[in-house]
Amino acid sequence: MLYVLVLLSSTHSLAILGFVITYASALGIVFFSIAAFHVQRPATVVETIFSGARSGIRRLTGFVFLRWAARDMLIQFLSFWFFANVEDQAELFKLFVKVKLMPFTLSPFNPWSGLQDEALSGFFFVWALVDTVGSVVVALMPWVVIMDNNLRRGGLDEVKEGFYLITLMPAQAIWIKFLEMMICGNLGTWAAMMVGGRLFAGLFHAVAEVYFMAVWLIFYFAARGKDGEMTGRRFGPRDLQHCIDELS
Repeated sequence: MLYVLVLLSSTHSLAILGFVITYASALGIVFFSIAAFHVQRPATVVETIFSGARSGIRRLTGFVFLRWAARDMLIQFLSFWFFANVEDQAELFKLFVKVKLMPFTLSPFNPWSGLQDEALSGFFFVWALVDTVGSVVVALMPWVVIMDNNLRRGGLDEVKEGFYLITLMPAQAIWIKFLEMMICGNLGTWAAMMVGGRLFAGLFHAVAEVYFMAVWLIFYFAARGKDGEMTGRRFGPRDLQHCIDELS
């Protein structure tokens, strides 16, 4: 039993490390490629991947880990609340293992096949509601962090800035989040499986997540531009060029 616990703990720790590095790298690559395109800076595929991944790991590792930790803590709390009355130890262990894997997915809509229960339905409803609201609040935070010149700035200030930019274009933000939920959630996965099977659905889901990273980045640019018009601090290619030079 001790060997199994150590093995599970080690595997879980490696999964966390791999997820944080991969997700931070993906965010960095998306930012570098789109920013370079906007400033019309020529960059090879190798340079884009290397510079983007390096900047993402350097700037966004903390953000990705904190987001994962917050989702994991929320899921654990909801698990204690909804699954406290489960008496079957085998069923409880299955729930525990699957719950530990949930924070690694960006979509809160990830029902478990073969398990139909009122507590499980309530768990997914509350989890989807809270996680969706939270994901909207921090949707622009990675781009705020990577564009921030002040590396000592507090995380709370960055969350406030990201939420403020969301409030400048709320209708567009809600529409983007709705589409993201539809495409990256159960409906999009089911449709992809019907078209090309499980492997195609996994590839489709990964591409869709990267696509919406890019969409939120374009939204961030638009919101920064609107904020610049309101405050008189213009946001444009010069800011992106300065950020790229710092990240390169």
